[in-house]
Amino acid sequence: MNDLNFNIYNLIIFSGILQGLIFSIVIFFNKHYSSKTNKYIALTVLVLSLSNLQYWFLDVGFNGIFSVFNKLRIPCDTLIAPFFYLYVNSFLKNKNRNEIIILLSIPFFISLIVNIVLYSNTFSTNTIFRTINIVLENLSFIYNLTLIILILYKIRVYERRNKTYNIFNVSVETKWLKNILYIGGAMCLFWFLEIIYMQTKYNAGGLGIYYPLWISISFLIYWISYVGILKSKIQKERVLIRNSIINTIIPKKNKTKS
Repeated sequence: MNDLNFNIYNLIIFSGILQGLIFSIVIFFNKHYSSKTNKYIALTVLVLSLSNLQYWFLDVGFNGIFSVFNKLRIPCDTLIAPFFYLYVNSFLKNKNRNEIIILLSIPFFISLIVNIVLYSNTFSTNTIFRTINIVLENLSFIYNLTLIILILYKIRVYERRNKTYNIFNVSVETKWLKNILYIGGAMCLFWFLEIIYMQTKYNAGGLGIYYPLWISISFLIYWISYVGILKSKIQKERVLIRNSIINTIIPKKNKTKS
């Protein structure tokens, strides 16, 4: 326990992880927030938190106490963009079909199987183990960035379709979604640069090179948690107000005509 590496940076990272886990639990078990859209934002925050948690264990040194953390890694990073895709799709009032959910999950299960095989010591040498992990990280980077671009495209299509005012349709606010995606894209590019750095200078500076990315994820957790639920609540209230106006206006028009 004396060899554990605690510092201000991984304490900030852990506070983000803890906040994300608490937020997800509240959303899942509080009936006040029970909606599919909120569940998807909670899942996005959960996998962000769990992804950071795994690396936090390694950075602090818990892998020396629990050997399972040395090699076995749950590829939560392959679920971040998929869950956010499902959230955005639901927020834009589209249905998430089962086929899409299954398709988005395939990279996670492939990566999980590979990680389990790695953990079983099938690839015993460190060189092979490291090479496969780098390949998986690169593929995860490409997958997440591709989905971010796809989500941005869906938002643009939605905006074009809802340019004109329609009293019967309350369009959702999309600017904050695009801001999150731009930041997510920038973080993906930074992640890619860190992967390149780790390839060329293996173990140089340890895991500290990832601190900026992990801290950025912690702040992203705070932002998504707060803004995501707030925007869903505001949208729900807007729909209720618009329905109230419609129910007031239409009967009056019918009376005038009669």
